[in-house]
Amino acid sequence: MVIIRISLLPLIQMRLADVINFCKIFSIIFFLTSCKKTYRYEVENANEKRNFRPYVGGMTSEYYTMHIVGELDGTAEVHLLSPEFNFLNGPFCSDYHEKLDSGKVDKFIHGDFYMTGIEPNLFYMPCTAKKGHLTIEIAFNKDLRNNK
Repeated sequence: MVIIRISLLPLIQMRLADVINFCKIFSIIFFLTSCKKTYRYEVENANEKRNFRPYVGGMTSEYYTMHIVGELDGTAEVHLLSPEFNFLNGPFCSDYHEKLDSGKVDKFIHGDFYMTGIEPNLFYMPCTAKKGHLTIEIAFNKDLRNNK
């Protein structure tokens, strides 16, 4: 008579190793997707409308901050709009979200933002500005005021 012994220990150990590897991979993916990335955009000609599409990653989002630096010879506006925004219906200078005044610009903007996994429209619109330049930085779940 032949007796075959099967040990379950290697199977249990292999399964535990697989679980540990899965947890390591999941942790790395979670860390990378929840990083608080700062997007930087340049408006080189203040006379032209510009639309940028930052990606809101991570597991959650509660707020955004923007830091806008540059110089304008007139007024302009910055709008943070939904990904589905219909540009045929605006925006217009009269319904501004964040107004930028003429002269040197160094402005921080902070607001609520509760969506993730999307690319909102970050829209620059000149109102009376004809000349100038701006650098716009935006981050989600990261306070840019701490980097000043």
